[in-house]
Amino acid sequence: MGITKYLTFFTGIFIITQLQAQYIPRTQKSPAVVSATGGKATVGNLYFEWTIGESVMFTGSDGNYFATQGFNQPMICKAIPVITALNQNSCVLPYTLKITSGFDIYRWRVGQVIVASTIDSLYYPIKNGSYMAWVGDSTGCYLPTSFIGVDLSPKNTIPSVSARGPAGQDTLLESTPGLQYQWFVITPSDNVHRAIVAATNQTFRPYYNGTYYVRVNSGDECVSFSSYYTVNNPNMEDISRYIFDQSDTTIDLRKLMFSGGSKLAVYPVPARDKLYIDYYSSEKNTVAINFYNVAGAKVDVKYVKNSSGKFLYEFDSRSLPSGRYVLELIDGEKQLIKNLVFE
Repeated sequence: MGITKYLTFFTGIFIITQLQAQYIPRTQKSPAVVSATGGKATVGNLYFEWTIGESVMFTGSDGNYFATQGFNQPMICKAIPVITALNQNSCVLPYTLKITSGFDIYRWRVGQVIVASTIDSLYYPIKNGSYMAWVGDSTGCYLPTSFIGVDLSPKNTIPSVSARGPAGQDTLLESTPGLQYQWFVITPSDNVHRAIVAATNQTFRPYYNGTYYVRVNSGDECVSFSSYYTVNNPNMEDISRYIFDQSDTTIDLRKLMFSGGSKLAVYPVPARDKLYIDYYSSEKNTVAINFYNVAGAKVDVKYVKNSSGKFLYEFDSRSLPSGRYVLELIDGEKQLIKNLVFE
């Protein structure tokens, strides 16, 4: 919808200059001379009336047009340059300063010192400071940006690992907060660092004694590794008793094959909801798994068919009251014993 403005000017020549609603085009509209002797005119959506000898009462604009007086018109710039910071919280991508496009030259300063003169609207600072730029275009417009502070201090922090549970019993490991987690274990038999399958939460319950650490992604590609944390729980097996394939970069702690004389592992100890019974044997029999309380009474029994020579059995520890138990595995003439704690 057009608007009507009534402008009364003092004597002189009046120029109506059309501006673009968007400053992206580089062309500048030519001034339009209306008249100097009085009269009226319509330019775009504006209607003007003037007479000689009257003072200026009003100057109007509808966003696309404005009126100024005299031959020496000011240079009309396409836009005020705006400076912003990109990737300022990133650990990987470079800290970047960016000025709105549409200009032809950018003279970057830190403080009052010129550090670069480019045709690129991007600048990559290499030190802390207060930055700005003078920008120019083909029409001769030359304007400054505001100042923006740059802090290149490292944004990532080293995560830490702490343990929950009774003293000397590292039942649960916890990382400092982040967005994504991956826990690792160092296997002593080959000194390989392996990512633990399904260990992607802020907390992690280790099934075996060993050395663990966590990788934390804090966002903006900030990835950090914690220091090592050694678990030494007298109620748990040592991971050093197990062998691994050198080509494996991951490890599922619930599906380990044993080295040495041990063929049975139970974890975690103590168990809160699930107890995993990991058994390996060269024979393929149906085995009996007996549970005894501290009084020596059998309180439960499970039968598992060992058809492949190994199995991983999941027992619901919530089916028995909290306390200490003894697990007895019978495989033919072999008897294996493990102590348990249910919480």
